[in-house]
Amino acid sequence: MNGDGAAHREKVGRNAQAQLVDLKNRGWPKDGYTVLCFNCNIAKGAHGTCPHVLDRLNHARNGAGDE
Repeated sequence: MNGDGAAHREKVGRNAQAQLVDLKNRGWPKDGYTVLCFNCNIAKGAHGTCPHVLDRLNHARNGAGDE
């Protein structure tokens, strides 16, 4: 969530299964982790945020839904 996934991968391994097992064993912590789709993960790395967050912010700024 804070761009420090490399530290977690180094601790438990690069294998996605090992990462999920670690999170499950720790009770699926809600703080510090977020699950992103491939596209959002790439966008977050390249631009700092995923397009879905930008869409929600723009939607809120434009007052959509205030009909």
